[in-house]
Amino acid sequence: MYSEHCLPIFKPTVEKTFLADKIILSHGEDSYLLEGSLDFLKSLHAAMNGQNTIMQISDLVCTELPQKKHEDVLEAIEQLDQMRLLEDNYFNLNKLNYISQDVIDRWCRNFDFFGSLLSLTENKYAIQARLQEAKVCLLGLGGLGSNIILSLAAIGIKNVVAADFDRIEQSNLNRQILYKESDVGSIKSETAEKRIKDFYPQMQTDISQQKFESMEQLSEFIQGCDLVIGVADKPRMKMPIWMNEACVKNKIPFISGGLSVNRGVFYSVVPGDSGCVRCWRSQANEESSLSKAVHEDKHTTHTQFETPYSWPAIIPLVSFVSGAMVTEVVKILTNIGSPSYTNKLTQICFKNVETKVVEQWEKQPDCPVCGS
Repeated sequence: MYSEHCLPIFKPTVEKTFLADKIILSHGEDSYLLEGSLDFLKSLHAAMNGQNTIMQISDLVCTELPQKKHEDVLEAIEQLDQMRLLEDNYFNLNKLNYISQDVIDRWCRNFDFFGSLLSLTENKYAIQARLQEAKVCLLGLGGLGSNIILSLAAIGIKNVVAADFDRIEQSNLNRQILYKESDVGSIKSETAEKRIKDFYPQMQTDISQQKFESMEQLSEFIQGCDLVIGVADKPRMKMPIWMNEACVKNKIPFISGGLSVNRGVFYSVVPGDSGCVRCWRSQANEESSLSKAVHEDKHTTHTQFETPYSWPAIIPLVSFVSGAMVTEVVKILTNIGSPSYTNKLTQICFKNVETKVVEQWEKQPDCPVCGS
């Protein structure tokens, strides 16, 4: 199960409290009370100093406490590992084999966050390396997009392709934190590229000013990307359909989100694993004639790049939604956790700051877009 080179050590995120007859281990939201043979627990803790292999740990403990067997030591290590309290110090001692020094210096806080979720056999530095190697496409550099591209840079995404056709307006500055007042009138794509390079000079960017007017155009744009983030809201009803068809066709996962008056909504699609937007709309139309009527009306009234309604937004809600979407980016790109937002539309409401699922769907075998 474990490598012969494995050097178990408690994670630096584990808080240890030694009492007279017990040990309390706290790790994030979890706390564990270890009772029983305190001598055994203290001996095991001392031997797991990050320099000893599992066999060496077992030999040390069994020498100090002859009544204990090697099986007892291995079982204890396995239990601590199942609690996600241990990491392999071999990866720490050899981290330059997995990631460069400049990445270590900038993203050192990321490593222990990722490590807190991993087992003893998993490498926290490899998680960051996957983010560095991934290529992400961002459609839209407005309210959500300007926040998201900063978050992508902050988390360590190194390769980004992005597009937006707008210019910066004074009214954007209440939520589009990438821009400043002197940027008003400037092209968003050009300004975003300059600003993100100031924040993360090593980021490889290809940010263009363009307006998408067909699925084929969008499909060509996303070629070679590992994931697509869709926050371009124009044309409002066509963009989700084009993105869905283009991403499913190219087998690229995507995450889409937006704001609707005083709530934020978002969902993700992983081609081959989850249902797609066409699955969602087909099921919604079957389940509700009212939903079908509203959707059809929107297709009539929202066909252009301008919509007939006001779309208010404030920065707290934008930050909530962009944070949730980038969290999903990390999960999908690194496999550190299962995607949270597939097969459902999730809502964050400003009124109570609660997250809830407002619509659900299943993958349809006969779906004309993603069906087999």
